[in-house]
Amino acid sequence: MAFKPLSHQDPFEIATTLKQLAKVKRKAVAWRYIHSFQIMETPNDSADLFDLILITTYMNQEQHDKREMNFAELIKRGPRNLMNDE
Repeated sequence: MAFKPLSHQDPFEIATTLKQLAKVKRKAVAWRYIHSFQIMETPNDSADLFDLILITTYMNQEQHDKREMNFAELIKRGPRNLMNDE
């Protein structure tokens, strides 16, 4: 799957995607699936490959090892429209 750099996407689409991502990550922190997360904007790069970096911090190796299972569970157990829920 090829991803378009954010600079090539609609600003509304970018804001919606970031809002959704942050919502899921905040749930993961609340449910103790991750320790923390940061979304950082990158400086412009000449290759225009990416605009943001997502950093996820885990408390320990066990939490890291269970990341896929935990996020699947978070989405499954979350509100019906977790990504769009206010």
